[in-house]
Amino acid sequence: MRRFLIICVVVVLAGCSAVSTEDNNHEHETSDTQQEMNESTSIQTSMETEQNNSKFEIADRFNKHLKEGINRTAEENFNYSKEMYDYFEQVTIIDMFASLKVGSVISQQESKMYVKDVYTIIVTPTVFENGEYDLNLVFNSENEIAGISISEFTGQLDNEGVAADQSYIEIEKDLIGNGDALPGVLTLPSSKGEYPCVILVHGSGASDKDETILLNKPFRDLAHGLAELGIASYRYDKRSYVYPEYFTENMNYTLIDETVNDVNSAYNMLTNVQQVKQSEIFILGHSLGGYAIPLIHQAVDAQGYIIMAGNVRSLDELIAEQVDYLTQLDGSVSDDEQAYINKLRAQLELLEQINILNDHETILGAPTSYWKFLDSYDPLQEADKINKQVLVLQGERDYQVTMKDFNLWKDTFKSNVNWTFNSYTKLNHLMMPGEGQPSNMEYNIANKVSEEVIKDIATWINKK
Repeated sequence: MRRFLIICVVVVLAGCSAVSTEDNNHEHETSDTQQEMNESTSIQTSMETEQNNSKFEIADRFNKHLKEGINRTAEENFNYSKEMYDYFEQVTIIDMFASLKVGSVISQQESKMYVKDVYTIIVTPTVFENGEYDLNLVFNSENEIAGISISEFTGQLDNEGVAADQSYIEIEKDLIGNGDALPGVLTLPSSKGEYPCVILVHGSGASDKDETILLNKPFRDLAHGLAELGIASYRYDKRSYVYPEYFTENMNYTLIDETVNDVNSAYNMLTNVQQVKQSEIFILGHSLGGYAIPLIHQAVDAQGYIIMAGNVRSLDELIAEQVDYLTQLDGSVSDDEQAYINKLRAQLELLEQINILNDHETILGAPTSYWKFLDSYDPLQEADKINKQVLVLQGERDYQVTMKDFNLWKDTFKSNVNWTFNSYTKLNHLMMPGEGQPSNMEYNIANKVSEEVIKDIATWINKK
C-alpha cells in the first residue's frame, strides 16, 4: 500500500517548483529540486548530523560505482526502499541509465544535501559522456535509497565546457490579458523565421510551466523536442500555481477560470508575436487540459487541437479508479491508510448529490461551483462541434487516464475525417516509456517524453 501514499507526495511536489529563468540563447534553469529547497526547505552541510554523514557516504560509494561503470553492483550493494526493489525487478539500473542516454561518468563535483518533508536528496553535479546533469539520490526516513534521477546541471563548467544547445532558443514572455501576469516561455527553433506554434495546457493541480512532476518535466521535453523539428511552443505557469490564494479564497470558480481563460489569452498574445505563424497556432491539452479541449475550442479558434492523455470520464470516477488500482497493487492497507481512503470515498459520495449542496461547500479541495460546472459538462457532446483537426494521443500503460477514455474518444469520432488517434504500447500518463506493471513509482525516476510522440505531433502539424 506504500505505492498509494507516494502519489500524495507526487501531488505535493508537483506544485513546488519555482519559476525558471531563461535568456534568448541558452536555458539557465535551476533544477526543480534545488528550487523547491530555496522556497520551502532547509539546505544542510555534510557535517550537521551523523545521519547526514551516512547519506553522503552512501552517495560517495554509489558515485564510485558509477565511475567504474554502471552495473548491477549498484543494485546489490545498497539498501533500497521496497518500491525501488520492486522497480528493479522490472528494469535494471543498467537499463535505467541506458534509457537516459547520458553515457559514462567523466567527472563529479562536490555533493549538496537538500531536505524536503521526509525525504533527503543528495545532489551531485556530474559530467557525463553525453552532457552535464545533476545526479540525485533520494533517501527516505529509513536511510534507504527511494529514488534515482538526473536533473538540470547546477555545477560550474570551465571555458572548455559544452556550448549552449543551438537547436532552440527560449525567450521569457509573460502571459498577460487575464488579470495578473503568469511567467511564461516562448521556445523557438534557432534559425530565423516564422513557425507553427503549440500552446501547452496543463493537467490538474497547481503546475509550473514545465508541468514538473518530481524530476520529470514533460512540457519542457515537448517544447525542446518540437523546436528541434521546426515548431515553436509556448508554456506558462498555471494560475493556481502562481496565485493559489485566488483558488483558496474564491468559492465560485470553474474550469473556465482555472484553465480556459488563460489559454484564450495565450492565443491572443501569440497572434502578435513576429516569430509565430498566426494561421498555425495549435493547442495541446494534457490530462485535464485534454478534457478541457472542447471548452477551449469554444473560446479559441485554433488551427488544430491535441488531446494528450485526456479523459472523457468525470474526475471523480478517475479518482476512485486510481485509488482502487493503487490499493490492489500490493493488497496491503494499514488502518491509517484505510481511514484516508474512507475519507476520500466520503468526499466522492458528496458529488453524487452535488445539486443540493450549499455553494460554500468544498469537495476534494474545490468549491461546489467547480463540480457543478463539470457535472453539466459533456466533453463528447462539445467535441462534436470541433470542425478543425484533432489529434488524440494515449499511452497504453497509463493507469490515471486509461485506454477506456481513449476508446471513448475513438469510438465516438473515428468516422470523422478530422480526427486522428495514436496509442503507444509502452508509454505512461506523461507519455514516457516504461516496462512492467505501471505505478506512480515511475515518477520517482527521471525520464523523457517519447521521441516518437514528439515526431508524431510534428508530422501531424506539418500536414495541416
